[in-house]
Amino acid sequence: MLFNQTTNQKSRAFTLVEVMVVILIIGMLLAIAVPNLLKARKATRLKTIIANLKQIDDAKSRCALEEGLRSGQTGRCSNNNLVTRQYLQKWPVGPIPGVYNARQIGQTPTFRGRDVDWWQARPNHNLL
Repeated sequence: MLFNQTTNQKSRAFTLVEVMVVILIIGMLLAIAVPNLLKARKATRLKTIIANLKQIDDAKSRCALEEGLRSGQTGRCSNNNLVTRQYLQKWPVGPIPGVYNARQIGQTPTFRGRDVDWWQARPNHNLL
């Protein structure tokens, strides 16, 4: 006996309930994942700021040692000279809007007017 394929063939489309269940599952996964991604992004930005400040401080210390500079002096260890004299390959750019400042010898560098201790003490600071 031959079957008529057009009349006995089942529909292969998804039902509305199946689509809604899939959308619900995706929404639940996003609700779990997005806050964790935002937290990781914030932590990475903070670590980048701290690492850049330490790198600037290290470059400034090497420059001061070679130039024989003491606390309170800037000499050839200013922001631009740290790059041109190759203590830094390039001046760091912050992960958020702001400017790094090397400051004088004996003073810690800053980002947005705050030093590394301030950034380390405030891990929950709003980083956009």
